[in-house]
Amino acid sequence: RDGPVGRERRALIWSTVAHERGFVNDATNETMSAAIDAVALVVRLEQRGADGLYALATFRWQSLGIDLHVEPRRWTDVVARAGRLDLGRSAAAAKFTAHAREAEQATALLLGGGEALALLAKFEEARVDDDGATVARRGGAQTKGALEAFVTLSVTTAQALAKGLRR
Repeated sequence: RDGPVGRERRALIWSTVAHERGFVNDATNETMSAAIDAVALVVRLEQRGADGLYALATFRWQSLGIDLHVEPRRWTDVVARAGRLDLGRSAAAAKFTAHAREAEQATALLLGGGEALALLAKFEEARVDDDGATVARRGGAQTKGALEAFVTLSVTTAQALAKGLRR
């Protein structure tokens, strides 16, 4: 036999990356987790039928209580302006629409230091609310390189969000 294949191979890759990055690996549930300042980060896989596997990262923090909602921009968002935050003119800002009761706090989280929103935009999908954020990228991170890249971007995003939360 040439080595592990399928789920067994993926488990070995995930275990290696989790160990190298200081994450706690849960091989049974195919997740890895770490605390990054005030942000709890969990990386996992999700099977989406015909779309295949996706790598997901979930960021959780103490609730902000500002009714924050950040989601992908839709064509209807062009006309719906009430309560929308001004995210600036960047390519990242063009990808999202954001609403919050406390605009200053939401802007500090997303734009303070200019990092968090730009990092969220690097994922195929991203959503943020009062309690955390979820991001996803198609592909499931089946190779060590792909998983390392996803985990690295997730950790950098968690660090930027933690920095924004401190503001």
